[in-house]
Formats: sequence, C-alpha cells, structure tokens
Amino acid sequence: RGVSIEDNKFVLSVHTRNVSEADLHTVHAIVDSLLEEQPLLRRSPGHHVVELKPQVHWHKGRAMEWLIKSMCDMLGLPSGGATRNGTAMPIFIGDDVSDEDAFALLSDGRGIPIVVRPGAPARN
Repeated sequence: RGVSIEDNKFVLSVHTRNVSEADLHTVHAIVDSLLEEQPLLRRSPGHHVVELKPQVHWHKGRAMEWLIKSMCDMLGLPSGGATRNGTAMPIFIGDDVSDEDAFALLSDGRGIPIVVRPGAPARN
C-alpha cells in the first residue's frame, strides 16, 4: 500500500514516500525479486524512490554532458570541456541523490550545481 509506479520511458520509478515503515521492507523485497527476474535492469536508490534502470553507462551526468555539447554545437559555440567554460555556464538544480552525477560533472567551475535538499554536501 502507498506505492506508486511511474513509467519514465527509460526508467521505472517505484515511489515509496507514502509506504508505511512496516511495509517498506516488503516493497524492497518485491523490487529485489523483480531484479532477479530481469538481469538487464539495475537498482538506483533515491530519496523515497527506487529507480529501475537498464544496465547501460548512462546517468544524469552523462545526459547533462550530452545536452551541453549538443546545445553548444547547435549555437556554434566551442563544445569541448576546456574551451566551453568561457562560453557556456550550465546550471543544474536537483534534490535527490540520483542527481549527484550531474553535480559532479559541474564541479570545479564547469557549471553551477544547486542542491536543494536538507543535509546536502557543500560544493564550490
């Protein structure tokens, strides 16, 4: 009870925000059994959500990198990491641990990561 499932086209999100503490273990056990049946999926935990993703090397950091390069190419701007820094300043706002890959991509002055959750790590 309390589980909602969201089809995000390439990711299946199992939202557990409304699941009672007593039922949470059962929900995770069901997700684990599903993963045993579907070896091409992997678990990615988040805040009150478990994402089931394909076993590919793709995450929000890689997506952000692709978007930045594509937009720079479209606008005729340098798209390489070192040359792009002077022409584009990407901003990423996120509230979940699944956003960490995008935050890491924008570290060291390569963009502006904005973390909007309690207890978030301090960033430069």
